[in-house]
Amino acid sequence: MLARRGMLAGLGSALGGPLIGGCSPLAGTLRTELPPVDPGTPLTIDVHSHVFNGSDLQIASFIKHTRPQQAAFAGLLEQLGNFAPSAVEELRQLDGILPTSVRAMADEQYRKARVQIGEAEARRRLAMPPPPPAMAGARTPEGDLIGQRLAALPERYDNYKNELRARPRARVAGRSGVAPAPAAAAAPGCIEDDADGLFDFLLRNFHYRYVNVHDYLEEYSLRPTRKVDLMVTQIVDYDWPLGELRTDSPLRDQIRLMERISRLTAGRVLNFAPFCPFKQVAFNRGIGNVDDPMDLVQDAILKRGHIGVKIYPPMGFLPYGNERLGPTYWNGTPVRGELLGRTLGADLDRALDGLYRWCLANDVPVMAHTSPSNVAAPKYLADLMVPQSWQPVLKAYPGLRVNFAHFGHTDVVCNAGANAGLLMGLMTPGADSPGGRLYADSGYFAEILGDKQKVETQFRSLLLQTAGKGDAALGRRLMYGTDWEMVIIEGGTSAYLELFESVLDDLARDSAVNPDKELTERFFGLNAATYLGLRRGDYNRARLDKFFGSARPHWMAKVDKAFPAPVGL
Repeated sequence: MLARRGMLAGLGSALGGPLIGGCSPLAGTLRTELPPVDPGTPLTIDVHSHVFNGSDLQIASFIKHTRPQQAAFAGLLEQLGNFAPSAVEELRQLDGILPTSVRAMADEQYRKARVQIGEAEARRRLAMPPPPPAMAGARTPEGDLIGQRLAALPERYDNYKNELRARPRARVAGRSGVAPAPAAAAAPGCIEDDADGLFDFLLRNFHYRYVNVHDYLEEYSLRPTRKVDLMVTQIVDYDWPLGELRTDSPLRDQIRLMERISRLTAGRVLNFAPFCPFKQVAFNRGIGNVDDPMDLVQDAILKRGHIGVKIYPPMGFLPYGNERLGPTYWNGTPVRGELLGRTLGADLDRALDGLYRWCLANDVPVMAHTSPSNVAAPKYLADLMVPQSWQPVLKAYPGLRVNFAHFGHTDVVCNAGANAGLLMGLMTPGADSPGGRLYADSGYFAEILGDKQKVETQFRSLLLQTAGKGDAALGRRLMYGTDWEMVIIEGGTSAYLELFESVLDDLARDSAVNPDKELTERFFGLNAATYLGLRRGDYNRARLDKFFGSARPHWMAKVDKAFPAPVGL
């Protein structure tokens, strides 16, 4: 067994720099398994990703409410119960000296997944009511698929990953012959959920988060011309809007774990803390014995190396102006009954006021899901998930840093860019203008996996619409994002970076779209560095400099080269 001091030095070397004093190491082969950093490739930031597992969120309730057509999977998840390592378990692993490797950790959880899914599926089938006599012997297609996928799984996890990469790039339906949604409407997505993809998503949720980080960085370090330098992850909080107050991994433990992973990867992973206004209302009213969400956010950003706040309106709230929804709006939704009543809308707005005031004062980025998807109740689609809902935020908090995650609609082609166009209209030139710090990302643009040319055509149209808006042009506000691991549901994720490279290379050759010759580098890294506040002189950069000390993440050199002049505070 290596001495502790030697292991710390070896791990720092393997990850591209020394570790911070006090950071506990992993041992043996585990310390060398992240792909090496590449100082020769252009700055690449994935501004939208996840590495959570099944203990971090109410995955059964999430599938049940957001994908009601996948009843078999919801039933399977309910039978599984607690199936993933908790954040505390993983912290113990990362604190220890493990004579193991990432592959061994992944293989162990993969083996458990195969056994536990099989047992849970057997229980689910036993719990199903007997079919009518005329249907005796019939089985649901989803049930068939679960059994077939289990039977076809290879013995080793590496073999399974290779099979995933070898599959077709997308399992997408409904791309042709679908009328675009009207600009004022929030239509459901054109891409149909795929039970096969949900099965892969379920397997991913058995793993340690560090294994998920390893798999992501491995997957997006294959390209010779561009590799992901910085993976920005987000934690979500569904406790009160989905009606289940506890997860196996409380949010405070999840934040501590992501702090550890940020240090362990020498800053190749940074995280957004979650904020749920429903939980803030519960805390403010003294209901439920919950932690103060604002305290959790402030602790994560000021002390634990986190860089922003994630909010999730599809769980049942407007970004601002909830009082106008009326006192009974949340009746009949999954929101916890203790919160219901005539003041809930106003209380939600007060909670959001507190968040926005603090973020604006401390120049902290906010990220919000803006696509009409993953809603916890059907009426949220038309009532809440519309681009116009952001206008009151800008009026009350001009200059707030916001990323419109998914750019208003994950199916930008099917939606004909309608939602994206409305969000672009909110972006204004000048950093001090109301929409001067509004951005958008390409997370979960699954259409690119099956029809790259249509996505390229739509992007070209959107870019041309704003070409004359100066620093509010879309080319200066759109950022690369994957929504990994969620996009695993669509399959073929290893092609995501490659396909976007191809699209941007094509667009960059058009001088009307790319007048300043910076479109590609802005999309893949420079816009994100600006939005996230990673440039010298930015508040977030100052906090990260203090957090990492002398162990500077390697991406800092690329950011500093791209923005050589310090930026005023």
